[in-house]
Amino acid sequence: RVCVLRRASSVVFCLVAAPSAVASGAGMVASSVSRRAFAATFFVAPLLHHSLRSSSWEGTRLPVLSLEEARGLGREALLPFARYPDPVLRLAAKPVSDFAGVDRVAAKLLEVRRREGALGLAATQCGVDAQIVVLGDDVLVNPKVTKVNAVDAWRERCLALPPDVEVDTLRFRSIDVAAADPRGAPITRTFTGSRARAFQHELDHSKGILIIDHALDPVASRAFPDMARVEAPLHSQRRLKAWRFIEGEVSFFDNS
Repeated sequence: RVCVLRRASSVVFCLVAAPSAVASGAGMVASSVSRRAFAATFFVAPLLHHSLRSSSWEGTRLPVLSLEEARGLGREALLPFARYPDPVLRLAAKPVSDFAGVDRVAAKLLEVRRREGALGLAATQCGVDAQIVVLGDDVLVNPKVTKVNAVDAWRERCLALPPDVEVDTLRFRSIDVAAADPRGAPITRTFTGSRARAFQHELDHSKGILIIDHALDPVASRAFPDMARVEAPLHSQRRLKAWRFIEGEVSFFDNS
């Protein structure tokens, strides 16, 4: 085994792997590591390199809607979009058991995605307490990961966070998902590359996890100067949750 230190921008990666397991990536991918070979990656919160002159970020405080309340909204009612440090972004969503009217809620979530210019979103980002993830025009209800393959490192941003926040994350390169469509019919999906990363980002949201939870230390923001102070008390606990395997059963540090 060999330890490879690699510096990408302001982020330092420390990978312990077989020599053949580490390879240079392209584009946004910093490195590629098989899940068996991967042992540990340590993140240093990115240095701020944006020239924001003053605090320019205003958060929200959305009410939490049950699925029943959300599907009772009128046709013209618009769902909002949460902005940090809204407590709703820390909501771990409840599974959907009654699919009546879920298609109407899904249509509203798709409308928010298009309005915000997002690739995807989770229902919790709109204040809806339901395990619903939107990716493009695809709607996945109660999504469960069934299979993963290899790990890539990505630099991510999030529309729910101040624009100067960027965090390096580990995401599975390929991921199989079992879910239901908005009418309750079983569906399966396989996501790879950037879509796999995007799905895992939105699944994190559904569990109340943000990309800042993946960083070793609390992340700072010039747009929202209180971010590091707000995150510090619970950051270690949230980091452990974020670093665990997507379904919360297998740790990233498990060698099986």
